[in-house]
Amino acid sequence: MFEKKYPKVLVISNNCFSLTDSNGRTLGNFLNGWPKQNLAQFYIQNSYPSFDVCENFFRVTDAQALSALKTGKSSGGRIGYSEKNNTVCNANSFKSKKSRNALTMIARNIVWQSGAWQKCGFWQWVGNFSPDVVLLQAGDCAFMFRLAEKISKKYNAKLLIYNSEGYYFKKFDYFKGNGIAKLVYPIFRIDLRKALRKAYRTAEHIFYTCDELEKAYDKDFKVPSSTLYTSSSIEPKKNVTYNPRCIVSYCGNLGIGRHQGLIEIANALQDISEDLFVDVYGGIPNQEVADEFENCKGIRFHGRVPYEQVKDILYSSDIILHVESFDTFYKEDLKFAFSTKIADSLSCGTCFLIYAPESLACSRYLIENEAAYVVSKREELHLVLEAVVRDSNCRQKYIGNALKIAQQNHQLDKNCEIFQKTLKSMYLKQGGKFLI
Repeated sequence: MFEKKYPKVLVISNNCFSLTDSNGRTLGNFLNGWPKQNLAQFYIQNSYPSFDVCENFFRVTDAQALSALKTGKSSGGRIGYSEKNNTVCNANSFKSKKSRNALTMIARNIVWQSGAWQKCGFWQWVGNFSPDVVLLQAGDCAFMFRLAEKISKKYNAKLLIYNSEGYYFKKFDYFKGNGIAKLVYPIFRIDLRKALRKAYRTAEHIFYTCDELEKAYDKDFKVPSSTLYTSSSIEPKKNVTYNPRCIVSYCGNLGIGRHQGLIEIANALQDISEDLFVDVYGGIPNQEVADEFENCKGIRFHGRVPYEQVKDILYSSDIILHVESFDTFYKEDLKFAFSTKIADSLSCGTCFLIYAPESLACSRYLIENEAAYVVSKREELHLVLEAVVRDSNCRQKYIGNALKIAQQNHQLDKNCEIFQKTLKSMYLKQGGKFLI
């Protein structure tokens, strides 16, 4: 009988529910405990989902959508347990990604908007599920906004949008394109903004990942909205031991210029003592980063590790790091950046240090709540690092505030309850009736 309390939710997203991918894990955390028969997901990344949260998946990749347009035959479809991808990725290797720029994104939107990919039984699948609510995880794909809006109207379903990005405000070419790709960026941006505005007019509620992002969008839109920070299930470590060599660790994405900050930290630690290193866990984005790490004596690179192992690393470290680039381009590009791993970093009970521009949303959040060491000037890096590695008492300075703000804004059960309560109430207030 308890299924009657829950509307049927169709999730539209790039990434599938996942225990490892940060975007997939974020949505999964918000929908934890939702009846699986009342949950379905359409996604486009070539990855295999976690069935812990949902069991009804439909996938069409970019390659399949393009093939459908060329051949008239679509190969996308339902994803079940038997479809698991057998490809094993080397944790120490980097992935070569196809170039993303405004020109290829425009072409991509044309392919998806053609609708050729829908011949694989997509609408029959949606119709069989018959959603009460459509939940869109927003990105920079105009066709995803249009698809979510179309499904919402076709099935008279309420539209909820989870937006963690400020693409709408980026007047500059954040793809760093050249030639024609750079010239057509305004066309790409106009189309994306148009699709977002139209979807927002349909939406019942928007969730944002931080206050700064919500305030920015609320200036242009009057849609009911709220901030819901990413969640963590990590409990504070119980035993704090003093390690004379001080273990300094970084776990996460190494793209968007972050490796440069890690190298600066590693070099500063080596200046303090040759016994100090930065242990880095993550996937290498390209050969250039691999070479720079190889040439940095203070970096000990361990490759990508499972999320369960990340928890152990956070507990066993004396200092955990987050970094963002000081490059002028990235300072603007990452203005609203709020890494998903900040929730874990605040929750684990380990000294947290962030090396990033003060202008970023994540930096201001930590400064305002006095929840971490925030180093926003290169000339201060050595001094702060020497204090926290030499004096174990310094490492305890912000931990209490970190745990307090983690309890307030990043608790898994609390955020899950807020998210699900919104899903239910925005449907019921319009007189919706759950069919099962």
